[in-house]
Amino acid sequence: MFLAFSGHYRQAMQVLRCSFENLISGVYFHSDLCELLKSGAAKEEFAQLEKRFSEWKKGGRVNIRANLEVLRRIGFLDSIEEKKWKGLYRNISRFIHTPKKYVCRIKHADMANIEVVCPASTYFNKDALRTWSNSFQKVFVAILKAIVRYHPFVLETKSGKIVIRDLLPIAKELGIPAQTLNSFTAHA
Repeated sequence: MFLAFSGHYRQAMQVLRCSFENLISGVYFHSDLCELLKSGAAKEEFAQLEKRFSEWKKGGRVNIRANLEVLRRIGFLDSIEEKKWKGLYRNISRFIHTPKKYVCRIKHADMANIEVVCPASTYFNKDALRTWSNSFQKVFVAILKAIVRYHPFVLETKSGKIVIRDLLPIAKELGIPAQTLNSFTAHA
């Protein structure tokens, strides 16, 4: 939030993108782990999953679009959510490689003919802040969905109950899916 409200929109979007990628990858690998646990898989199968996870960590960026398709196939997302999440990822990603309209060119008095391109400069841009805010809310809702699905016990904690209490009045405005909202009201 500090980055967005201090005019560092690109960096604020980078933080959202990393959060969203980690969420998607976490659900992707967690679903495989759950399947192995349910099926009573052999040690070798767990070792293969661990190897795949290690290779994924070494490889850096993953194919988020392919992972989103997997999340739909395993029932974590429906086709409408998959489309929305792909759009959200596309929107967040376009800020990463700084668009020309957000690049500030600076000439320093001590550097006569040198122009410095500075995408990290700060400025107020209501549209960029609104875009970040909308994206932040969508990533937040996605994280809530994963918490409700895989860690519902969190909703029973004191802080979980406070979050539920504060979110229920604005849940529809935030776009919290009905299934997640039902989990909230069950724990309220």
